[in-house]
Amino acid sequence: MGELLESIIAFCIRVARVALEALRTWKRNFNNEVQPSGMAPVQYLAKQFDFKAAARRHHNDAELLTNEGRGANAGQLYGFATECGLKALMVAHGLPTEPNGDIRFRPYRTHVPALSQTVATITVFPDGRAATRYISMLPDLAYFDDWKVDHRYWMESAIPSASLPNWRTAALQVSAMLDAATADGVML
Repeated sequence: MGELLESIIAFCIRVARVALEALRTWKRNFNNEVQPSGMAPVQYLAKQFDFKAAARRHHNDAELLTNEGRGANAGQLYGFATECGLKALMVAHGLPTEPNGDIRFRPYRTHVPALSQTVATITVFPDGRAATRYISMLPDLAYFDDWKVDHRYWMESAIPSASLPNWRTAALQVSAMLDAATADGVML
């Protein structure tokens, strides 16, 4: 019986080695594929980032959670909705993106409150001053100064729940700004 078991184990190890080598070969081939232009390795199969749609999704879910008395998670989603809405505005006004739709420049690949503070101090967007109309629609971005992306790890009792109404107010302003930019044809 022991000899049979050793035989089975040896067989399984051989199969695992062959499978691992096949996987490594596939990964190597995938990473070395070139785009039709021959310019760069294929990194993204399709556009994955849609900041406006993400802002809407996070905001809608935040409203549902608020209505169900789940303020801690609603607060997180209001922050993410605001972040995505601000990024949608910046992209619509010329901020360069990667092929997958993500923002190309690291300083803008951040969360509120740092992102909202950056946006509040921008005086000229890549397309000129056209975005300032929309920025002026966001007078309460500073409400997110006490919001932290790390709240998702905190005990619920440690999250500043008194800030939830302010976070919601600022997120509603971002949502209204997205509506206005869409109506103006700035965003699809």
